[in-house]
This record gives sequence, structure tokens and C-alpha cells, in this order.
Amino acid sequence: MNSLSTPIQIIRPETIEFGSGTIAAVARFAKAKNAKRPLVIADAFNAARVDVLALPGDLSVFGEVKPEPDIPNLEKALAVARTARPDLVIGFGGGSAMDLAKLVAVLCTGSPTLADVVGVDKIAGRAVALVQVPTTSG
Repeated sequence: MNSLSTPIQIIRPETIEFGSGTIAAVARFAKAKNAKRPLVIADAFNAARVDVLALPGDLSVFGEVKPEPDIPNLEKALAVARTARPDLVIGFGGGSAMDLAKLVAVLCTGSPTLADVVGVDKIAGRAVALVQVPTTSG
């Protein structure tokens, strides 16, 4: 447990946008990062409306996120990612889609396993950009 005298470091995302019409920020970010192979991680409902993101490049979609993703669900998403070789991963939906997207963005390159990345300070970085698009107010 931390006390008030223990320093806390907060690392925030590069950009946070919210409000009416900010969905267009996803495409702007993708273009700014020169994304050519975006991968959207979503549940079936959001996968069916992925066109609202207006993503550039050769788009791939994993639209089978379960409400409580398990390891087999992660493995299916990773199989899609390893075929697509994304340079940008977008979590589009609720917390489950966003959590799965974070893992996919870290695990889809190289050979790390889930066991390699679970825990504090286990991830030094990732080669794939990540965008999170929450569609719920949690």
C-alpha cells in the first residue's frame, strides 16, 4: 500500500479525445501513424459497424470478443493478428474489447506469451500502436 509520501508516476496516453464527433480522431491518428494494416478488436455488434472508424489501409477485424474474454478467446484474436500483421490495433467496444486489444498489441509480435507479460513492469513497450475506442460508459 502506498502512503501519501510515496511518489506515484502516472503515464497517460498520447492523446485523449472525447465528445460529439471525436470518432474521426481514430482515422486521423491512424493516418498520422502511417498505419497500413489496422486490426480492430471488437464484439460482434461493434465489428458490424467498424466502418464508422473510417480506417485507412488493409483493415482486419476480430469481431468475436466475449463478454469475459478467456485464454481461448485471446488465442483466436492472436491468430487473426499474426495473419494480419497489424501496425495498429484498435480496441472498439467495452472493457473486454479494450482489454483484449491491449494484450493483442503486445503479444502479436515476437514470441512473448501471456505468462511473460502478466505482472508489474513486465512489458518494456510494444511495436504496434494502440487506440482504444470505448463505446460504453462503464
